[in-house]
Amino acid sequence: MLVDEVPSRITRASELLEMGQWLDVENTQIVCAKSHGEIMAPTRRRRYPRGCRRLLEDGRMSDRDLVMRWVRAWAHVRDLRVQQVDGWPLVHVRGPSRDTEIVCVDPGRTAFERLAQHTAHDPREMLTVFGRDLAEYVAPPLPPGLRVDRDDEVFMTTMLTPSPTQVPDGFAASWDVDGSRATYSLDDGASIAAEGIVGVLGTDAVFDGIETSPGHRRRGLGRHVMSALTTWSVDQGATTGLLAASIDGAGLYAALGWKQELEMWSLMGVGD
Repeated sequence: MLVDEVPSRITRASELLEMGQWLDVENTQIVCAKSHGEIMAPTRRRRYPRGCRRLLEDGRMSDRDLVMRWVRAWAHVRDLRVQQVDGWPLVHVRGPSRDTEIVCVDPGRTAFERLAQHTAHDPREMLTVFGRDLAEYVAPPLPPGLRVDRDDEVFMTTMLTPSPTQVPDGFAASWDVDGSRATYSLDDGASIAAEGIVGVLGTDAVFDGIETSPGHRRRGLGRHVMSALTTWSVDQGATTGLLAASIDGAGLYAALGWKQELEMWSLMGVGD
């Protein structure tokens, strides 16, 4: 990614460094940005901070980079304000379940406890930890002032391939497109049977809110919604799909070619 391709919400190199992004420096060398006070260049050093491993030769991004791309696209398509807490994004979600959410990727126990202190006792703030093995964070005791909100989600990715699909018999399809964001739904004539949202930023597509009503499950409607959203996002220039999936939904995405990358664990503050 070139610096001038970064979305307007995050435009300065210093902001990218704080978020631990990968920068394509004059198209010659991928440099791992600042993490824990260091700027690491893979060609010169082989010691990498937690959650920010080097770019692999086959083109795979670090865990941190993948998640920050997800955060950036999510914030862009929903027009969310993003601040920083100890170098990690604090997203102003403004949602029914929370006002803010801190997102971090395997930060290490000491850094995690600092972030936990920020969230503790605030019932409207969430702290979500991503990682390949979250055992050291999940192991008791839980930091004071917090409760476990979700431990049933995983982070998944895929290379997007268009797959045109026919609207199932008995349903009417509708689109609500707002710039780089689209909502697709199926209606059975009485209510919405299935729906989903996708937002595109550059070559990344973030999928969200993929749901099928209980009375219409196991009929292939979720697969159809994903196919429709995927084809639309590819038409917008997206090549990579990113999403946070429930354990129940992960099976559907895996069947569609998605790969589980990371575990997720979300905490909420407990009011005094």
